[in-house]
Amino acid sequence: MMAPHQYIFGPVASRRLGRSLGVDIVPAKYCTLDCIFCEVGRTTVKTTERRPYVLPGQIIQELQARLKDLPQPDYITITGSGEPTLNSGLGRIITQIRAVSSTPIALLTNGTLLYRPDVRQDACQADVVLPTLDAPDQQTFELIHRPDPSITLQMVVDGLIEFRRQYHGQIWLEVFVVDQVNTDPRKVESLKAMIDRIRPDKIHLNTAVRPTAEPAVPVPSLSTLRRIAATLGPACELIVDPGDLRAYQAYQKGLDDKSILALLQRRPSTLDQLANGLAAPASQVQAAIDRLLKSGQITAETWTDQVFYRLAQQGPSQT
Repeated sequence: MMAPHQYIFGPVASRRLGRSLGVDIVPAKYCTLDCIFCEVGRTTVKTTERRPYVLPGQIIQELQARLKDLPQPDYITITGSGEPTLNSGLGRIITQIRAVSSTPIALLTNGTLLYRPDVRQDACQADVVLPTLDAPDQQTFELIHRPDPSITLQMVVDGLIEFRRQYHGQIWLEVFVVDQVNTDPRKVESLKAMIDRIRPDKIHLNTAVRPTAEPAVPVPSLSTLRRIAATLGPACELIVDPGDLRAYQAYQKGLDDKSILALLQRRPSTLDQLANGLAAPASQVQAAIDRLLKSGQITAETWTDQVFYRLAQQGPSQT
């Protein structure tokens, strides 16, 4: 029997897609790239071969069962543990999803295979396509994405331009920023020239706020992100929460008391919430909490059977 929720996950609260019900259509981690910033981790099988990795019938059966238990999500999002356009049944999967749900369909893709007519034909069936483009030259592309040897940046750009000509839905282009790699103003101007040729409906500026495939991916300052957004123009929006960015920067520098206080200044939080926000082991966060409780900088408050921590000046402790 098929394991429960083998292909369907969520809904996930997405800054870009609202309540997003995920559909995973390739094994972990089959991908055309091995991006240094990937939250899924290192690529185990780097490939450009399209195969029916997961059959549409298996996905639809599980999706129908999951939809019965949920309020309607904002999007059904084809994404997951690898590059979804590697599944040669992508077009049939989208068609069959439409047969069982009226929810809009989003496709999260790295965009590397859109140079292929069959991939563009499949992707055109989605309501929203969210590809990635963040390198203005081949050297930067290889440094950030470590692509399959057969893939070049020019192929990716040409594929996106041709896809824009064919596709009548929304293209929301993600630009992932790595500090000191693609933040130079000249590189940003070159990237803008490429993006102008693609004409996406939106540009989403993103950076690392969670653990990445490589442990020391440098993240830019908020001012750098805002400068890049201004260069890319009015269609560009910053999708990173500034508080999450500050917390992750603090984590990269080493978890210290200030990183805990920075989060608690925003809102009272539980141990699990702090650990998730800082992308740090719970034991490490607990040690910092214990120090801050002992010094009187924070207090603990029990509410609905959970212990919340807050800055001491925000209210008295309850035990």
